[in-house]
Amino acid sequence: GVPDFLTRKLQDYQIKVLRSLRATVQDEDRLATLLLQLPVLRTFSGPFLEDVFFVGFVGDVSIDDVIPYLLNAER
Repeated sequence: GVPDFLTRKLQDYQIKVLRSLRATVQDEDRLATLLLQLPVLRTFSGPFLEDVFFVGFVGDVSIDDVIPYLLNAER
């Protein structure tokens, strides 16, 4: 399974993203529409998401190797 510290960090990021969305998207209907799209995004396979988001950014690597690095990176 996923280590507890990564689960907590992910939950923290989810809260930050939701707050940011609420601050950015003033139209409640638009916010609801965006949130309703999340289940559709979950249907994409891991390899597909790796290709779309990470190959051009960090090269051909596994998302499982990249995520912990990104979560621990200093800003």
